[in-house]
Amino acid sequence: MDAGIAGLIDDLKAVRRGYGVHAPDLATRVGPALARVCAVAETDAPGLRRHKVISTLTELTDRLPDSPRAIGRIAFGLDGGGHERYTDRVSRIAGMIDRDARTAQRRVDDVIAQIAESAASAVPRQSRRDDLDWHTASVKVVVALHLPVAEVIETRRVVSHRAGLSEVDHSVSVARVPGASGPPSLADLGVDLLYGGVLHSPELITATRVRLRLRLPQPLGQGDGHEFSFRIRLPQGLAPFYVCTPMAPCDRFELTVGFGAGRAPGRIWLIDDEFALDAGEDVPGRPLVEADAAGQARAVFTNLATQRSYGLGWAPHDDGA
Repeated sequence: MDAGIAGLIDDLKAVRRGYGVHAPDLATRVGPALARVCAVAETDAPGLRRHKVISTLTELTDRLPDSPRAIGRIAFGLDGGGHERYTDRVSRIAGMIDRDARTAQRRVDDVIAQIAESAASAVPRQSRRDDLDWHTASVKVVVALHLPVAEVIETRRVVSHRAGLSEVDHSVSVARVPGASGPPSLADLGVDLLYGGVLHSPELITATRVRLRLRLPQPLGQGDGHEFSFRIRLPQGLAPFYVCTPMAPCDRFELTVGFGAGRAPGRIWLIDDEFALDAGEDVPGRPLVEADAAGQARAVFTNLATQRSYGLGWAPHDDGA
């Protein structure tokens, strides 16, 4: 076995012990091989180390098929089982696969080997540059096109890289509707903070990008996370695509576009790691996405590259699709 993979397997087995990723001493258990994969730095506070490990293990287990993914999530405590010790989690796995504890332990070892091989062959995660004050752990967006006035609701969780972080400066793109004569008007958009701080006056910094500065309820320490949510109303409607184009590192992006039951377009496609200028184009060969019975299409992206676009596009109803 490759020495790098063997070292990573040892580090992963150390993390699964006890309460797994919820163990109080997790920061001291992160071995050198796992630290490289998770981009953990010696100067990282324990909270930031824990976040990086959980984020990376979640990403790696999500790549596995259904059964190994479930086993991996339980084994490390990623499924929320922070109150269970490892032996209890193995018993739960044994019940899930209808086998004894010894067989369940072997299955866990097999899954850890798969995770180690996947991590060793993957491109290393983007390092969290020391000069960044924060990064985005997750973005969840709901685009509600079935409402009388279209809305975008975004819930974002950020993680601080330093003590005393009191403000988050970020932006959101609002693509110009086909046929529109000019950029969107801030007066028409209607940007409302739902929770998570105090929103400064939004600022239109380009024809399609709105700057939002958020003052946090209280300063964050290094490794602390904070969640906030805002809504944007789009009285002129939305261009037939929605993407996230992060300017800073982003771990996870979940997008749901609601067209309404019976109103989903004939074609919906995935926009994955593309140039921002190409996001609004109907490029042949993109993977297609099916809407569900409620007329909702979903996509999930992890470890987003900065200044690249991720999301969904669709064919307007009047294009014959």
